[in-house]
Amino acid sequence: MSRSTQGRASTALLLLTALSVGGALVFTGGPMTGRSERRDETRMNDLRRLSSQVQCLATNGPRRLPSELAPTPACPSEVRLADPYTAAAYRFEPVEPDSYRVCADFEHPLKADDWQSDLDVARGCLVGHLPPPPPPDLPTGRAPQEQTTEPKAAPDQAEDTEQVPVQVVPAQP
Repeated sequence: MSRSTQGRASTALLLLTALSVGGALVFTGGPMTGRSERRDETRMNDLRRLSSQVQCLATNGPRRLPSELAPTPACPSEVRLADPYTAAAYRFEPVEPDSYRVCADFEHPLKADDWQSDLDVARGCLVGHLPPPPPPDLPTGRAPQEQTTEPKAAPDQAEDTEQVPVQVVPAQP
């Protein structure tokens, strides 16, 4: 093979390699896209934590949406209230007495199937709903105790059977 043929082959190979790398960057978005997607993922995780805080505050006190999302003794979680990358405040928007949105400014358009179904993709908001109130006959959330005719155990033989109520919080994917 002559030198000029080898030179053209090398140039063609370099050009093909450059086009392949360039095409891959265009297709995948490159490292900048990956970083911005990770920032959006952090924002969505923050919104999930904020939604959990709203649920906790609304169900561990008067059953209503809170006016602020600060920690309380019943809901001690520290939640981030602002975007760690832009310092823009996250938004908490009551929609109805039992519905709300927690919102952020995302860098990429959101897709509901990427995150979860309760997502307002147009606004960049996670939509939440308070659980229904307990039935009126069970104000504490405890199951009614069965009446038995068996004699109670003597104090030295007493069994520890007190049931502690468990609060069910919807799972956050």
